[in-house]
Amino acid sequence: MVKEPRDIILITDIDWDGLWIEKRWLEDAGYDIVLAADASEETLIKLAPRAALIIVCFAKLTQPVIQAATRARAILRWGVGIDSIDVAQATAQGIPVYNVPDYCIDEVADHALLLMLALFRQLPAQQVTVCAGGWSMPAALPRRLRGLTLGLVGMGRSAQALARRVQPLGMSIIYTASTREAPEDIIATCVADRTTFFTQADCVSLHVPLGPKTQALVNRATLSSMKPSAYLINVARGGLVDTDDLLIALRSGVIAGAGLDVTDPEPLPSDHPLRRMVNCIVTPHAAYRSEEGITELRHRIAQAGAHLLEGTAPPESLVSKVR
Repeated sequence: MVKEPRDIILITDIDWDGLWIEKRWLEDAGYDIVLAADASEETLIKLAPRAALIIVCFAKLTQPVIQAATRARAILRWGVGIDSIDVAQATAQGIPVYNVPDYCIDEVADHALLLMLALFRQLPAQQVTVCAGGWSMPAALPRRLRGLTLGLVGMGRSAQALARRVQPLGMSIIYTASTREAPEDIIATCVADRTTFFTQADCVSLHVPLGPKTQALVNRATLSSMKPSAYLINVARGGLVDTDDLLIALRSGVIAGAGLDVTDPEPLPSDHPLRRMVNCIVTPHAAYRSEEGITELRHRIAQAGAHLLEGTAPPESLVSKVR
């Protein structure tokens, strides 16, 4: 008699070495922990029918993958965004989706501030000069932050964290209209009209999810309404910015520069002009990374998975149910 293979905990992909944290919490649950050989749709479809849980990092959980997950009790996302998961299909199949909405807030805010400071202080141009053997200053003078205006698109957790870092620097803060108002400890003005918002900001930082209403939120029109001395920061999702329009704006001096931790496409092709522009800093989607943050994230998702396999709902201190 052929023994049926055990159900598995399917891990689609990871951004670190080893699974010791996951094994600590999950290996006694009676399931095999399986890390997919790759995150292709074909591979995941083959593994999904045996999955009691699916834990995903960056892989795309498409409709066919979720349809194949006929025994899945839940999908757990290592992170905040869920745009890589077909949540509608999961909901239709009765599979709850969980994420960690307060993950990497400090890291993302720190990274946004890093990009902003580097651009206003003209760090890329100075570094290029020094690395080439020179010792001259850029022709244009850097800007003093005190008195300038930071514009936040969104007022969620990461936007609030950046605002709290910027306030002591003496910057004014404006933000676009949203369902969430600025907390009492943040002195910020809501600007309902988006055109006015982009006109007023000396630096625009994006902190909203990617969706149909925010796709290419920053485009030729919004860029042309910004000050020629203004900078754009994107630590959210690459699709919020029309890459071609941004490239034109940077080349023609429509805006002074940009700091991008996320791009569209991602990664950028190796020969893409944005990689070599002195007024554009591109980092490889690294804003979320820190030793402390990733370790905490892994523990929380693994604990939540243990709860689900025991038949109990994971506490909100670990994860949040998306739908």
